[in-house]
Amino acid sequence: MNVDELTQLPCNAIDVLVSEGITKLNIPQILAIKAGLLDSKSIIVSAPTASGKTFIAEMAILNTVLNNHKKAVYIVPLKALGSEKYEEFTKKYESLGIKVGISMGDYDSKDLWLKTRDIIIVTSEKLDSLMRHNVPWVDDIGLIVVDEIHMLNDINRGSTLEITITRLKDIIERKNKFQFLGLSATISNSNELAAWLECELVKSDYRPIPLKKGVYFDGVAKYNKDKEEIKQIHDIDLENVVDHYLKNKKQLLIFVNSRRSAEAQAEKLRKIVEKHTNLEFMSELALEAKEALKSPTRQCRRLAKCIEKGTSFHHAGLVQKQRKLIEDSFKSKVLKVICATPTLAMGVNLPSSVVVIKDVMRYAGNYGMRPIPVLEYEQMAGRAGRPKYDKEGTAIIMARSQNDIERLFDTYIHADTEKIFSKLALEPVLRMHILSLIATGHVYTEDQLNEFMEKTFYAHQYTDMSDLKQKIKKMLRLLWKYNLIEMETSGDINDTGLFVSANAYVEVFKLKATLLGLRVAQMYIDPETANLFIESMKNTTNKKINEFSFLHLIVNALELYPQIRLRKDDYESINSVMAQYANFMIVPENLVSYDTYQTSVKTALMFNSWIDEVEEDALLEKYNVTPGELHVKLTTADWLLYALYEIGRLTHHTEFQKDLSDLRIRLKYGVKRELLPLISLKNIGRIRARKLFDAGLKTANDIKNSDIKKLEKIVGVKVANGLKG
Repeated sequence: MNVDELTQLPCNAIDVLVSEGITKLNIPQILAIKAGLLDSKSIIVSAPTASGKTFIAEMAILNTVLNNHKKAVYIVPLKALGSEKYEEFTKKYESLGIKVGISMGDYDSKDLWLKTRDIIIVTSEKLDSLMRHNVPWVDDIGLIVVDEIHMLNDINRGSTLEITITRLKDIIERKNKFQFLGLSATISNSNELAAWLECELVKSDYRPIPLKKGVYFDGVAKYNKDKEEIKQIHDIDLENVVDHYLKNKKQLLIFVNSRRSAEAQAEKLRKIVEKHTNLEFMSELALEAKEALKSPTRQCRRLAKCIEKGTSFHHAGLVQKQRKLIEDSFKSKVLKVICATPTLAMGVNLPSSVVVIKDVMRYAGNYGMRPIPVLEYEQMAGRAGRPKYDKEGTAIIMARSQNDIERLFDTYIHADTEKIFSKLALEPVLRMHILSLIATGHVYTEDQLNEFMEKTFYAHQYTDMSDLKQKIKKMLRLLWKYNLIEMETSGDINDTGLFVSANAYVEVFKLKATLLGLRVAQMYIDPETANLFIESMKNTTNKKINEFSFLHLIVNALELYPQIRLRKDDYESINSVMAQYANFMIVPENLVSYDTYQTSVKTALMFNSWIDEVEEDALLEKYNVTPGELHVKLTTADWLLYALYEIGRLTHHTEFQKDLSDLRIRLKYGVKRELLPLISLKNIGRIRARKLFDAGLKTANDIKNSDIKKLEKIVGVKVANGLKG
C-alpha cells in the first residue's frame, strides 16, 4: 500500500509524509490500517524493534488532530525517548500547524499551557500526576498512545503505567470515547493485553531489515544456517570481533551488564577503534563531551579520552547533554563503537549494523547474578540493522565456553519471549495510587475502589481478587492512621453508591482525602514519606535544628533510595558522625532500621558536602557516584524539600519555612549560605559566586558600586557588563 492511498488523511499531511521519504507502508502498518486505525479503532500492535510501530502512531495522531480536532497524548517510558519524539514530531508536523508539547518533570503542576498543544508527550508518571490535579484538557483527548506498553512488566514503573491506563479506560467508559493505541515489543501474551484493553490485536514478526542472530566463541560466529570466521589477531575475543566488523565498515553497539563495565570496555577498545576512525574532528567532539559540566569530572575526562579515539560509553551516569552528543555522533557515523548498559535498548532509536551482547548475566541484588529475560535480549538484538545502510543486521552473543553455545541458542535465539505480568499487588504502589484515586474523587467508597481494581490488568490476569482486596483494606487503614483520608458516616445501606460494611446494619462509610492527603497525592510522594516527614517534624521541639537535620530527613524517604553504599572503611567514621550529629537528627529511630540509618547518614553527608562547596570531582570520587546520579539525586532532593515545606505548612510547623526555602536554593547551586545574595544574579553559578565573594563583592549592591575593570577580571567582560547593566 502506498502512502497516497491513505485517503482518510488530509492531502497536506500526505505531502509532508512523502517529503520525509515515506512512500510505502510495511506489513504491520497495513495490518493496522485494516484493523481500523484511521477509523479510531483501539489497537495493540505487537511487533519487533525497528518494525515501523512509531509511524502507525503518527498516522493515528494525524487523523486525531487534523480530522477529529482532538488532542493526542503520547506516553513514553523514558525522558530521553520523549525528547527524541518531541524533536521528531515538531520537525515533521510544524508546517501543518500542529503544536507539540512535552512535559516530563514537576509532579506538582497542572501545566495548563498544555491545553494549547495538539500532541502532548509525557511519561506515565507525569500523566498520572496531571490527572491527580484534574487537568481540564483530559476531556479534549482523542487518542492515547502508549509506547513500549510491555513496560507493564517493569517491577519499578509498570504499576503506575497500569493504574494510569486503567484510569483512562475508566474515563472512556464514564465520559468520552477515545482511541487507544498500544505499541509493544513481541511478547507471548499480547492477546491477553489486547483482551484487557478491548483492542484489536495487530501481531507481526516483520522487520524491514533481516536480522541474523548468532553466538561467538573462539574465532567463530555461529548462526542458524551458516558461520563466520573471525581472525584472532588480538588476545581478547571482544577486540577481535570489533576489529573484524570495523574492517567491514560496520558500527557496533556493545551491551554490557554494568556502568563500570561499559566504561572499562570503551577504554580497552580505544586502540582498536582509532585505526578505523577519522580522528580529524574527534578532538572537538571530545572537548564538547568533557565540558558538558562547568567543572569537568573524572568521568567527563574519561569519556573525552574515549571519544578522541572514536569509541564511547553510554549509561545513566552521564548527564543528558553527553548522552545526546554520543547518540547524535553515532547516528551520523562519526563514532564507531558504543559500549552501553541495556537501558539504551529501550530508549532512543539508535540502530547499529552490529550488536554485540557481551553479558547475558546481570547482578540482581540479593539474588546475585541472574540471566537477562528473552524480551531484553530481543530489544538489544533488535537494534541491529540500519535502515538505508544495511542489507541485514547482525546480533551476536559472546559465549564463555564451547558448552555455552548451544545453551545460548536455546535460551535466547530459539526461545519465545516471556509473558508480561501485572506488578500492581506491591504495597508501596497500592498506597500511593489508592490515595490518588480517593483524593481526585475517582472513587468515593471501598466498593468503588474494588470495582476500579477489577478493571486492572492484575484482575484480568488473576481473576481471584481476594488477596488484593485484603491489601486494599490494609492500605485504607494505613492511610486513615496517617490522617491522609477520612471515613465519613454517610447515607443508608441501600444506597449502592456507598460502602456497605460487613454487618449490613452498621453505618455506611464514604472515603475522602484530608487536606493533607490531597496535597500528598498532588505532590506525588509516597504516603510513607509523608508520615516520615510528619513524625520527624514533631521531633524538632527537642532537637537542635540545622541544614543537616533536613538533609538527613529527606534521604530517609523512599524516593531517594537507593542510598549511597557504605564501604568497609566507612563504618567507623559514620558512627562517629552519628554520635556528633545525634542532637541534630530528627528522624524517629523506630521508623528506620539501624543499617538504613547508617547509610542515610552517608547520603546526607554527600548533600552536605555539595552545599559546603566541595569540588564536584572530589565529591563524586569520595561518594562513588557519577555526575548523572548526582544530578538525579539533587533533583529528587529538591522535590522532597518542597514536599517537606508544604507538609510543614499544613501541620503548623511553619517556623522552618525560610530555612527550607534557603536550603532548596543552596542545594540547587551547591553553595554555602553566605553566597545566597549572589547566586540569584544572572549568569552567576557556584564558581563565579565564590570568586565574587572572595573578592569582597558579597551583595548585589557591592557589585553595583564596584569598578567595572575589577569585575571583568573576576567574571569576564560579558558577564560583568550584564551585571552592571
